[in-house]
Amino acid sequence: TSIKAEDIMMPGVGTIDQMLEGRVPGMIFMQNSGQVGATPKIKIRGTTTILGSQAPLWVVDGVILSDPVNIDPTSINDLDFVNLLGNAISGINPDDIDQIDVLKDASATALYGTKAANGVIVITTKKAKKIGVTEIDFSGNLTIYEKRNLDYSDNFYMEPDQQVDKESEYYEYYFFNNPDSPDPIGTFESNLNKYGAITPLQYAYYQRAKGLINESELEEIKNGLKKNNFAKEFGKHALRRQFLQQYNLAIRNRSEKFNSNLVFNLRRDNNGIIESYDNQINISYRGVYDMNKWLTVNFGFNGIISKAKESASEYATNPFNVPSYYRLLNEDGSYHYY
Repeated sequence: TSIKAEDIMMPGVGTIDQMLEGRVPGMIFMQNSGQVGATPKIKIRGTTTILGSQAPLWVVDGVILSDPVNIDPTSINDLDFVNLLGNAISGINPDDIDQIDVLKDASATALYGTKAANGVIVITTKKAKKIGVTEIDFSGNLTIYEKRNLDYSDNFYMEPDQQVDKESEYYEYYFFNNPDSPDPIGTFESNLNKYGAITPLQYAYYQRAKGLINESELEEIKNGLKKNNFAKEFGKHALRRQFLQQYNLAIRNRSEKFNSNLVFNLRRDNNGIIESYDNQINISYRGVYDMNKWLTVNFGFNGIISKAKESASEYATNPFNVPSYYRLLNEDGSYHYY
Protein backbone atom coordinates (compact mmCIF):
# COMPACT_ATOMS: atom_id res chain seq x y z
CA THR A 1 0.00 0.00 0.00
CA SER A 2 1.41 3.38 -1.07
CA ILE A 3 0.13 6.65 0.35
CA LYS A 4 1.05 10.24 -0.47
CA ALA A 5 1.48 12.27 2.70
CA GLU A 6 -0.56 15.16 1.32
CA ASP A 7 -3.58 12.83 1.04
CA ILE A 8 -3.68 12.01 4.77
CA MET A 9 -2.81 15.40 6.28
CA MET A 10 -5.47 16.40 8.81
CA PRO A 11 -5.82 19.63 10.80
CA GLY A 12 -5.37 19.08 14.52
CA VAL A 13 -3.35 15.86 14.12
CA GLY A 14 0.34 16.32 14.84
CA THR A 15 1.93 12.90 14.19
CA ILE A 16 2.14 10.65 11.16
CA ASP A 17 1.19 7.49 13.08
CA GLN A 18 -2.16 9.05 14.00
CA MET A 19 -2.73 10.13 10.39
CA LEU A 20 -2.37 6.52 9.23
CA GLU A 21 -5.42 5.41 11.21
CA GLY A 22 -7.97 3.83 8.88
CA ARG A 23 -5.84 4.42 5.77
CA VAL A 24 -4.19 1.02 5.26
CA PRO A 25 -6.19 -2.22 4.83
CA GLY A 26 -5.37 -4.69 7.60
CA MET A 27 -3.51 -2.18 9.79
CA ILE A 28 -4.52 -2.32 13.46
CA PHE A 29 -4.37 1.06 15.21
CA MET A 30 -4.60 1.22 19.02
CA GLN A 31 -4.67 4.32 21.19
CA ASN A 32 -4.24 2.68 24.60
CA SER A 33 -3.92 5.76 26.76
CA GLY A 34 -5.24 9.28 27.11
CA GLN A 35 -2.14 10.47 28.91
CA VAL A 36 -0.21 13.46 27.62
CA GLY A 37 2.48 12.38 25.15
CA ALA A 38 1.19 8.82 24.78
CA THR A 39 1.60 7.43 21.27
CA PRO A 40 -0.60 4.91 19.50
CA LYS A 41 0.46 1.34 18.78
CA ILE A 42 0.37 0.03 15.22
CA LYS A 43 0.25 -3.58 14.04
CA ILE A 44 0.44 -4.69 10.41
CA ARG A 45 0.67 -8.46 10.66
CA GLY A 46 -1.17 -9.07 13.91
CA THR A 47 0.19 -10.69 17.05
CA THR A 48 3.37 -12.62 16.27
CA THR A 49 4.86 -13.33 19.70
CA ILE A 50 3.70 -13.77 23.26
CA LEU A 51 5.99 -11.30 25.02
CA GLY A 52 7.86 -9.62 22.18
CA SER A 53 7.42 -6.39 20.24
CA GLN A 54 4.64 -6.51 17.66
CA ALA A 55 5.41 -3.13 16.13
CA PRO A 56 6.37 -2.82 12.45
CA LEU A 57 9.84 -1.83 11.27
CA TRP A 58 10.11 1.86 10.38
CA VAL A 59 12.50 2.85 7.58
CA VAL A 60 13.12 6.51 6.73
CA ASP A 61 15.08 7.26 3.54
CA GLY A 62 16.68 3.82 3.72
CA VAL A 63 17.68 4.10 7.38
CA ILE A 64 16.08 1.72 9.91
CA LEU A 65 14.83 3.56 12.98
CA SER A 66 14.51 1.94 16.39
CA ASP A 67 12.33 2.78 19.37
CA PRO A 68 13.91 5.36 21.71
CA VAL A 69 14.15 2.96 24.65
CA ASN A 70 14.65 -0.80 24.67
CA ILE A 71 11.93 -2.52 26.70
CA ASP A 72 12.54 -5.82 28.43
CA PRO A 73 9.94 -8.56 27.83
CA THR A 74 8.50 -8.32 31.35
CA SER A 75 7.52 -4.67 30.76
CA ILE A 76 6.22 -4.98 27.20
CA ASN A 77 2.58 -5.26 28.32
CA ASP A 78 2.73 -2.58 31.03
CA LEU A 79 0.68 0.07 29.21
CA ASP A 80 1.36 2.84 31.73
CA PHE A 81 5.07 2.38 31.00
CA VAL A 82 5.11 1.57 27.29
CA ASN A 83 2.65 4.20 26.01
CA LEU A 84 4.73 7.15 27.16
CA LEU A 85 7.97 6.07 25.47
CA GLY A 86 6.79 6.80 21.97
CA ASN A 87 7.59 4.77 18.90
CA ALA A 88 10.38 5.00 16.38
CA ILE A 89 8.80 7.78 14.28
CA SER A 90 6.85 9.69 16.93
CA GLY A 91 9.10 12.71 16.41
CA ILE A 92 9.13 12.85 12.62
CA ASN A 93 7.54 15.96 11.15
CA PRO A 94 4.55 14.97 8.95
CA ASP A 95 5.12 18.01 6.71
CA ASP A 96 8.53 16.61 5.75
CA ILE A 97 7.12 13.32 4.42
CA ASP A 98 6.51 12.74 0.72
CA GLN A 99 5.35 9.13 0.52
CA ILE A 100 4.60 6.15 2.79
CA ASP A 101 4.82 2.54 1.61
CA VAL A 102 3.44 -0.23 3.84
CA LEU A 103 4.96 -3.67 3.15
CA LYS A 104 3.24 -6.77 4.50
CA ASP A 105 4.08 -9.87 2.46
CA ALA A 106 7.24 -11.95 2.82
CA SER A 107 8.79 -11.05 -0.54
CA ALA A 108 8.45 -7.31 0.06
CA THR A 109 9.97 -7.47 3.52
CA ALA A 110 12.79 -9.90 2.67
CA LEU A 111 15.22 -7.01 2.15
CA TYR A 112 15.14 -6.22 5.89
CA GLY A 113 15.52 -9.77 7.22
CA THR A 114 13.99 -11.08 10.45
CA LYS A 115 13.45 -7.55 11.78
CA ALA A 116 10.63 -7.22 9.24
CA ALA A 117 8.57 -10.08 10.68
CA ASN A 118 5.92 -7.60 11.83
CA GLY A 119 5.83 -5.70 8.53
CA VAL A 120 7.67 -2.62 7.28
CA ILE A 121 6.61 1.01 6.91
CA VAL A 122 8.92 2.84 4.49
CA ILE A 123 8.89 6.64 4.62
CA THR A 124 10.36 8.79 1.84
CA THR A 125 10.94 12.43 2.74
CA LYS A 126 10.59 15.45 0.50
CA LYS A 127 13.52 16.70 -1.58
CA ALA A 128 14.16 19.76 -3.68
CA LYS A 129 12.66 19.40 -7.15
CA LYS A 130 14.67 21.88 -9.24
CA ILE A 131 18.43 22.05 -9.69
CA GLY A 132 20.07 25.31 -8.64
CA VAL A 133 17.00 26.63 -6.83
CA THR A 134 16.61 27.02 -3.04
CA GLU A 135 13.08 26.13 -2.02
CA ILE A 136 11.57 27.54 1.18
CA ASP A 137 8.31 26.12 2.49
CA PHE A 138 6.43 27.46 5.50
CA SER A 139 3.14 26.30 6.94
CA GLY A 140 1.24 27.06 10.11
CA ASN A 141 -1.83 25.50 11.65
CA LEU A 142 -3.94 26.51 14.64
CA THR A 143 -6.66 24.17 15.88
CA ILE A 144 -9.10 25.33 18.56
CA TYR A 145 -11.21 22.79 20.43
CA GLU A 146 -14.31 23.62 22.45
CA LYS A 147 -14.22 22.86 26.16
CA ARG A 148 -15.47 19.37 26.90
CA ASN A 149 -19.07 18.96 27.97
CA LEU A 150 -19.11 17.51 31.49
CA ASP A 151 -22.82 17.59 32.21
CA TYR A 152 -23.74 14.24 33.74
CA SER A 153 -27.23 14.09 32.18
CA ASP A 154 -25.87 14.76 28.69
CA ASN A 155 -23.36 11.95 29.15
CA PHE A 156 -25.92 9.53 30.66
CA TYR A 157 -24.09 9.32 33.99
CA MET A 158 -25.83 9.34 37.35
CA GLU A 159 -26.15 12.58 39.29
CA PRO A 160 -24.37 12.62 42.69
CA ASP A 161 -27.53 11.86 44.71
CA GLN A 162 -28.43 8.98 42.37
CA GLN A 163 -24.97 7.46 42.68
CA VAL A 164 -24.95 7.78 46.48
CA ASP A 165 -28.34 6.07 46.73
CA LYS A 166 -27.42 3.23 44.37
CA GLU A 167 -24.05 2.57 46.01
CA SER A 168 -25.67 2.71 49.45
CA GLU A 169 -27.96 -0.17 48.47
CA TYR A 170 -24.93 -2.25 47.61
CA TYR A 171 -22.91 -1.41 50.75
CA GLU A 172 -25.94 -2.06 52.98
CA TYR A 173 -26.10 -5.56 51.52
CA TYR A 174 -22.34 -6.08 51.54
CA PHE A 175 -21.64 -5.07 55.14
CA PHE A 176 -24.91 -5.86 56.96
CA ASN A 177 -27.22 -8.21 55.04
CA ASN A 178 -24.97 -10.60 53.13
CA PRO A 179 -25.48 -14.17 54.39
CA ASP A 180 -22.89 -15.56 51.98
CA SER A 181 -20.04 -13.54 53.53
CA PRO A 182 -19.45 -14.39 57.21
CA ASP A 183 -16.70 -11.76 57.53
CA PRO A 184 -17.35 -8.88 55.11
CA ILE A 185 -15.12 -6.53 57.12
CA GLY A 186 -12.14 -8.90 56.93
CA THR A 187 -12.64 -9.36 53.18
CA PHE A 188 -12.87 -5.61 52.74
CA GLU A 189 -9.70 -4.98 54.77
CA SER A 190 -7.73 -7.58 52.80
CA ASN A 191 -8.84 -5.99 49.52
CA LEU A 192 -7.98 -2.56 50.89
CA ASN A 193 -4.43 -3.72 51.66
CA LYS A 194 -4.17 -5.29 48.21
CA TYR A 195 -5.69 -2.58 45.99
CA GLY A 196 -5.57 0.55 48.16
CA ALA A 197 -8.31 2.63 46.47
CA ILE A 198 -11.74 3.09 48.01
CA THR A 199 -14.47 5.70 47.62
CA PRO A 200 -15.57 8.02 50.45
CA LEU A 201 -18.97 6.30 50.63
CA GLN A 202 -17.38 2.86 50.79
CA TYR A 203 -15.15 4.00 53.65
CA ALA A 204 -18.10 5.53 55.52
CA TYR A 205 -20.00 2.24 55.40
CA TYR A 206 -16.88 0.41 56.53
CA GLN A 207 -16.61 2.75 59.54
CA ARG A 208 -20.29 2.14 60.37
CA ALA A 209 -19.79 -1.64 60.17
CA LYS A 210 -16.80 -1.37 62.52
CA GLY A 211 -18.82 0.75 64.97
CA LEU A 212 -16.58 3.80 64.51
CA ILE A 213 -19.55 6.00 63.52
CA ASN A 214 -23.28 5.64 64.16
CA GLU A 215 -26.22 5.62 61.73
CA SER A 216 -26.92 9.36 61.99
CA GLU A 217 -23.26 10.18 61.31
CA LEU A 218 -23.37 7.92 58.26
CA GLU A 219 -26.45 9.76 56.95
CA GLU A 220 -24.70 13.09 57.52
CA ILE A 221 -21.74 11.93 55.42
CA LYS A 222 -24.08 10.70 52.67
CA ASN A 223 -25.95 14.03 52.54
CA GLY A 224 -22.65 15.90 52.26
CA LEU A 225 -21.59 13.71 49.33
CA LYS A 226 -24.86 14.32 47.49
CA LYS A 227 -24.17 18.05 47.43
CA ASN A 228 -20.97 17.69 45.38
CA ASN A 229 -20.79 17.48 41.61
CA PHE A 230 -17.27 16.62 40.59
CA ALA A 231 -17.62 17.06 36.82
CA LYS A 232 -19.13 20.55 37.06
CA GLU A 233 -16.47 21.67 39.54
CA PHE A 234 -13.79 20.09 37.37
CA GLY A 235 -15.07 21.96 34.32
CA LYS A 236 -15.10 25.29 36.16
CA HIS A 237 -11.69 25.04 37.80
CA ALA A 238 -9.51 22.71 35.72
CA LEU A 239 -10.61 22.82 32.06
CA ARG A 240 -9.84 25.44 29.46
CA ARG A 241 -10.22 25.79 25.71
CA GLN A 242 -7.62 23.66 23.95
CA PHE A 243 -5.21 25.24 21.45
CA LEU A 244 -2.95 23.16 19.20
CA GLN A 245 -0.32 25.16 17.27
CA GLN A 246 1.95 23.67 14.59
CA TYR A 247 4.57 25.54 12.55
CA ASN A 248 6.86 24.09 9.88
CA LEU A 249 9.79 25.65 8.00
CA ALA A 250 11.73 23.70 5.36
CA ILE A 251 14.77 24.87 3.36
CA ARG A 252 15.74 22.58 0.46
CA ASN A 253 18.49 22.90 -2.11
CA ARG A 254 19.62 20.75 -5.03
CA SER A 255 22.61 20.76 -7.35
CA GLU A 256 23.93 18.27 -9.90
CA LYS A 257 25.50 16.08 -7.21
CA PHE A 258 24.22 17.35 -3.86
CA ASN A 259 20.76 17.46 -2.28
CA SER A 260 20.17 19.02 1.16
CA ASN A 261 17.06 19.30 3.30
CA LEU A 262 16.80 21.34 6.55
CA VAL A 263 13.48 21.24 8.43
CA PHE A 264 12.24 22.97 11.60
CA ASN A 265 9.01 21.99 13.33
CA LEU A 266 7.35 23.51 16.41
CA ARG A 267 4.28 22.04 18.10
CA ARG A 268 2.52 23.49 21.15
CA ASP A 269 -0.55 21.90 22.75
CA ASN A 270 -2.14 22.99 26.03
CA ASN A 271 -4.27 19.79 26.18
CA GLY A 272 -7.33 21.69 27.37
CA ILE A 273 -6.35 21.26 31.02
CA ILE A 274 -4.88 23.95 33.29
CA GLU A 275 -1.17 23.46 34.09
CA SER A 276 -0.91 20.82 31.38
CA TYR A 277 0.92 20.95 28.04
CA ASP A 278 2.75 18.94 25.38
CA ASN A 279 5.38 20.95 23.48
CA GLN A 280 7.98 19.79 20.99
CA ILE A 281 10.71 21.26 18.76
CA ASN A 282 12.05 19.07 15.96
CA ILE A 283 15.12 19.97 13.85
CA SER A 284 16.32 17.61 11.14
CA TYR A 285 18.89 17.77 8.35
CA ARG A 286 19.64 15.32 5.56
CA GLY A 287 22.24 15.55 2.82
CA VAL A 288 22.75 13.25 -0.16
CA TYR A 289 25.96 13.45 -2.20
CA ASP A 290 26.34 11.49 -5.45
CA MET A 291 30.10 11.01 -5.67
CA ASN A 292 29.85 8.93 -8.84
CA LYS A 293 27.48 6.46 -10.44
CA TRP A 294 28.65 3.74 -8.02
CA LEU A 295 28.72 5.64 -4.74
CA THR A 296 26.20 7.80 -2.91
CA VAL A 297 26.84 9.24 0.55
CA ASN A 298 23.90 9.96 2.90
CA PHE A 299 24.30 11.88 6.14
CA GLY A 300 22.08 13.78 8.53
CA PHE A 301 20.77 14.28 12.03
CA ASN A 302 17.44 14.53 13.80
CA GLY A 303 17.09 16.38 17.11
CA ILE A 304 13.95 16.50 19.23
CA ILE A 305 13.33 18.58 22.35
CA SER A 306 10.10 17.50 24.00
CA LYS A 307 8.52 18.77 27.20
CA ALA A 308 5.18 17.54 28.50
CA LYS A 309 3.28 17.94 31.73
CA GLU A 310 0.06 16.28 32.77
CA SER A 311 -1.52 17.54 35.96
CA ALA A 312 -2.78 14.07 36.82
CA SER A 313 -1.86 14.54 40.47
CA GLU A 314 -4.25 17.48 40.76
CA TYR A 315 -6.83 16.89 38.01
CA ALA A 316 -8.37 13.71 36.66
CA THR A 317 -8.13 13.89 32.86
CA ASN A 318 -11.34 11.87 32.64
CA PRO A 319 -13.68 13.15 35.36
CA PHE A 320 -16.13 10.32 34.72
CA ASN A 321 -13.62 7.89 36.22
CA VAL A 322 -14.21 9.67 39.52
CA PRO A 323 -17.41 9.16 41.60
CA SER A 324 -19.88 11.89 40.68
CA TYR A 325 -20.36 12.80 44.37
CA TYR A 326 -16.65 13.42 44.91
CA ARG A 327 -15.42 16.96 45.61
CA LEU A 328 -12.71 18.69 43.64
CA LEU A 329 -11.82 21.40 46.17
CA ASN A 330 -11.23 21.52 49.89
CA GLU A 331 -12.84 24.23 52.00
CA ASP A 332 -9.70 26.36 51.72
CA GLY A 333 -9.81 26.18 47.89
CA SER A 334 -6.95 23.69 47.49
CA TYR A 335 -7.41 20.60 45.35
CA HIS A 336 -8.72 17.50 47.08
CA TYR A 337 -6.85 14.38 45.96
CA TYR A 338 -8.76 11.29 44.91
